[in-house]
Amino acid sequence: MPPNGMRSMMRFTGTAGDLLFSAASAAESRLYDQARTALLQRQILARENERLALEEQYLHMLRSGIQNKNKGYPMGSPVSLGFLAAQMPHQATAPTMPPPTKNGIKALEALGSSLRSKTDPYIDVSAVEDPDADDSNLRRTRGGVSEPFPEKLHRMLDEAEERGQTDIVSFYSHGRAFGVHDIDRFVSEIMPKYFKQSKWNSFARQLNLYGFVRISSGPDAGGYYHELFLKGRPNLSFHMRRVGVPQGEDRRKYKVKSTLVEPDFYSMKPVVAQTMNHPVTSASR
Repeated sequence: MPPNGMRSMMRFTGTAGDLLFSAASAAESRLYDQARTALLQRQILARENERLALEEQYLHMLRSGIQNKNKGYPMGSPVSLGFLAAQMPHQATAPTMPPPTKNGIKALEALGSSLRSKTDPYIDVSAVEDPDADDSNLRRTRGGVSEPFPEKLHRMLDEAEERGQTDIVSFYSHGRAFGVHDIDRFVSEIMPKYFKQSKWNSFARQLNLYGFVRISSGPDAGGYYHELFLKGRPNLSFHMRRVGVPQGEDRRKYKVKSTLVEPDFYSMKPVVAQTMNHPVTSASR
């Protein structure tokens, strides 16, 4: 058995060794955390670069290619960042989210001010964040009217549903298009309350001026859709502008053959309405 002095030194040596070991472990742990943080930052930066590249391609398509034909986009199918990601090399893991609010606004503006036709790809913006209803910049560009046609149309559809008049007019179950199911009753019972028109042709002309596209086949034949006109998402329509047919253009060239494939809204995710309390999936007619 070692003497008392030796035992004391052994206890001290053991304690010092433990302290040194703990210090080394702590230093190693800090280095590990630093390395992990650096790696995470690099991954985030790489994903951000991928997102920016996809976003730029998305905006370019909206601004300059939205009316060009034969661009390689699948006709009648929604175009999203997921589709664009598949077209880019080495982007298999790129996020498939819509553009962020900052540049998503520009994309919505481009979409709302473009003359559309059935030959253009359907742009699914259902995952884009709704604009702020109090945005003064949006209000300054709405033609000086207190309630533009698209917003009034939204209100009319909501109130018709509340009054149980969905047999006259309603959104379809997917929330991406609406239909007038009884034109005579719509003209006599609905139009006088909301629109300064007394003829169906005048109402249909307003739809055309705001870029709505008429569905010519399928279960929703006769209905109308616009990418920014979604059930429960009235704020998206803030970006809709009167586009119509450019002056001097031959209207006949904008007519589309009925053989073209139209968007299959029933294969897409249902539109989720933005409410004060919780999101509600559209489930009307």
